[in-house]
Amino acid sequence: MTSKRPRHLIAKVHHNGIIYGIKLHGINRKRVIAYYTYVDATGGYSPNLDSKVIYDETFDHSKQAREKGNDFYLNPQKLEKIFIDKYGFEHIEETAKKVAEYWERRSKSE
Repeated sequence: MTSKRPRHLIAKVHHNGIIYGIKLHGINRKRVIAYYTYVDATGGYSPNLDSKVIYDETFDHSKQAREKGNDFYLNPQKLEKIFIDKYGFEHIEETAKKVAEYWERRSKSE
């Protein structure tokens, strides 16, 4: 009996107060999705792939996709640059502040 292969692989990387997720998606893992995790209006901490995707590309081969995902993982400043180009520097500062406040509140409540 064989086990099912997961449809995606996810890696997370912390950079300047932001947690980025890098997802190799699909059975053949040819699609690379990068997103940032944020604190929503209810105070929850979650990735929202509908609106928080900063990079999404499908490659011809899984090897190309894996190389791109590894590059993002090893060089998170590239994700930060994409984030800033897409949303602006003020948004990244505000997101980092809210995430830090969330973790501070959470650590005090435990």
